[in-house]
Amino acid sequence: MKQTVLQYFLNVAVLGSVSKAAERLAVTQPTVSRQLASLEKELGARLFTRTSTGLELTPAGRSFLPAARDILTRMERGAELVRAVDVGRHFGITAVAPTTTMHYVLCPFLAQTGAPLVDVRDTVPDLVYGQVSDGTADIAVNSRPAPVELTERRLAEVPLNVQGPPGGPWSGREEMELRELRGRRVVIPGRGSAVRAVFDAAVRRSGLDVTVREVTSAPVAQAAARAGQGPAVIIEPVRFGLDGARLTLGGKRLTISLYAAWDPAHYAAGELAAFAERLAEWSTDTVSEPLAWPAGSH
Repeated sequence: MKQTVLQYFLNVAVLGSVSKAAERLAVTQPTVSRQLASLEKELGARLFTRTSTGLELTPAGRSFLPAARDILTRMERGAELVRAVDVGRHFGITAVAPTTTMHYVLCPFLAQTGAPLVDVRDTVPDLVYGQVSDGTADIAVNSRPAPVELTERRLAEVPLNVQGPPGGPWSGREEMELRELRGRRVVIPGRGSAVRAVFDAAVRRSGLDVTVREVTSAPVAQAAARAGQGPAVIIEPVRFGLDGARLTLGGKRLTISLYAAWDPAHYAAGELAAFAERLAEWSTDTVSEPLAWPAGSH
């Protein structure tokens, strides 16, 4: 199955027209038609049906569409890997992560180490691993464990911290017990976030009466805390002149885990494993102390 044939198929599938696909690809219409016929013969199934408005995918064509995209992506990335090895440079890695992780982990890591990252995409935590599975990204970094079909590497434990205006119980100390938030209203970012899950579990274990207000992001939580709307419970470095302390329960720090994950069948799986190992070493020394994350990362 040739790369050009897949490109023809995908363009016709998207545009719904052989003529439009031929124009985009700068080839003749008969060329596209012949290649599609060859692909259908190879697969033993009709991929398109003609309608009054053009061509539409058959059920078989719709089933083949995601596979074709995946195959083409792997071909292109495989060719990139070969070219990189041939000229003696590193394979360029595309990573995906939640926005906070992109800003406070992967971007500082790239800036400080010169790691072979060519791009970092951000999305919501629920969709991170899907971008690895569909080939959009090579490696994911997330605060949730990876699905079983991906290879996973735990990177670091990141402590939760409580931040508020100067003069509060979080000022002038390294740690603060969860029970000291009794009766307070706290601000936490992100519905379904790992921070919220860890905090809620700790509150249940302790039996504390704590009211939670949920906002969209850590900067909003920090701004609300500075405005006197209640302390923020987050993992990000302090800002807006806030003071902060690491949150503990029974003397033990509350933390979330950071994970890296990639497809074990990835053609550059060895390089991705080495990248994850390097990121783990850096993360352990850096993001495990979030109140003092690298200058320039925020």
